[in-house]
Amino acid sequence: MQTMSDILVSIGDFISLISQSPWRGPLLSIITISALLIVKAILTRPLKAYIHQRAYKEENAANFMAKWKYIWTVVIAIFGLIGFSGSLKTLGISAGFLGMVMGWSLQAPVTGVAAWLS
Repeated sequence: MQTMSDILVSIGDFISLISQSPWRGPLLSIITISALLIVKAILTRPLKAYIHQRAYKEENAANFMAKWKYIWTVVIAIFGLIGFSGSLKTLGISAGFLGMVMGWSLQAPVTGVAAWLS
């Protein structure tokens, strides 16, 4: 447990160091892009295996993965540009807004899956 608190303290020190840096915009942008690329890599591998296993045609799987790559490219570009502002508030508000829009737009499919499961 002590190790977790040490990690959190070091993360807090790193964030305060970035916020005082004259290069905080580019640094925040680089950190944001790196984090999103890691998340994309983590999510893509199991999704690709699942899609190729369940797809009726290989063409459908390839089309879905192309759209997946395009959407991630757009999201990474948007958050990379927002990160250049150097404001964690703006980045957080943008992430919250994007999450709200995604939740609203995916309401019907999620409801359908939940109904199917129950």
